[in-house]
Amino acid sequence: KDLSNEYCYNLFACEACNTDNCPLKASMSSGVTEKIESEKNGFYYVISNTPLKDSEGNINVLLEVIVDQTEITKAQKESEKAHQESLKQAEKIHEQLVEAEKQAEFQKELTKKSEELAEDIKRQMILSKERADYQDREVEKLIANINRLAQGDLNIIIEEEAYNENTKRVAQIYQGINESLVNSVDATKSYISEVSDNLSQMANRD
Repeated sequence: KDLSNEYCYNLFACEACNTDNCPLKASMSSGVTEKIESEKNGFYYVISNTPLKDSEGNINVLLEVIVDQTEITKAQKESEKAHQESLKQAEKIHEQLVEAEKQAEFQKELTKKSEELAEDIKRQMILSKERADYQDREVEKLIANINRLAQGDLNIIIEEEAYNENTKRVAQIYQGINESLVNSVDATKSYISEVSDNLSQMANRD
């Protein structure tokens, strides 16, 4: 198509045409090459205007060069879009890694707490068994003394077993029981002695 005698603003009608931003006007005014980038109907152009001067520096001609940058610009836009998508994916992966680290830290803390709880339960079981064993021995000794009393043997045997902080409460309970038992036996012995003395006195009077 012959574009001779056609004005550039009729051909492109870009946003700079017929404005102070027109590179042709700017080049005429500055005396140097002026360049702009323009888009129309999905096509991208670089429009440059270069003044051609005579030997005295007067502008005789303005050389306007229009370069179709559509493919390059679209490729740049696609590249930028891909870059932005990559940044989004990278950010998403980063967030997932951070969340995974949080989950790992939570799991680590949960494991630690579980181990501490298991250790505490184990310790409590050991202490409970120690108290139970101590009580079994005390019960065994108490039953032996009760059996002696049942057979008329007032010579009960009180053996205090060493205790620690864990078995102290159990020891105190059985110390109280043994003390009551001793008091009962002593009272019984005193009563028997008193009855025996009374019987002796009655026999001597006869």
